[in-house]
Amino acid sequence: MKSFTKVALVAALGLSSLGAFAGEIERSAVLTFGAFNGAGADSKAFQRIGVAKDDGKITDSVVAAGNVYNLATNKGVARQDIGVAKDNGKIERSVVIATNSLNYADGDGAEAKQYIGRASNNGVIRDSFIWADSAFNVASGSNAKAKQEIGVAR
Repeated sequence: MKSFTKVALVAALGLSSLGAFAGEIERSAVLTFGAFNGAGADSKAFQRIGVAKDDGKITDSVVAAGNVYNLATNKGVARQDIGVAKDNGKIERSVVIATNSLNYADGDGAEAKQYIGRASNNGVIRDSFIWADSAFNVASGSNAKAKQEIGVAR
């Protein structure tokens, strides 16, 4: 019986610690200026600044991204996320500022997606301020697609 109690205790402790794997940024500032992310031919470029996902949290904080560039060339896929809460992630009581952000994909079938202040898949943005100034999202080439979302809850 004692071994059953020990096994039950270990199992209970293990299950209760599952939530501890989520990351958290609290009472902090995440500041980036001039960040560049790029990928070459037939590639994918993902730039994520101030993203809370998979139960992650950003609370009572400032996320500021200025002059940030994300680039994918030659049939590329470029995705830029700034201040995004997704997959049960939360941004609460925080400020998200994006200025002069450029997301660019080039080539046949290129795809450019830029998300600023977006909550999706049970993500939450609550009691927060989202500001995007001079946000550029460009896809060029035949059959290219561009999608830009600012302040969107899906």
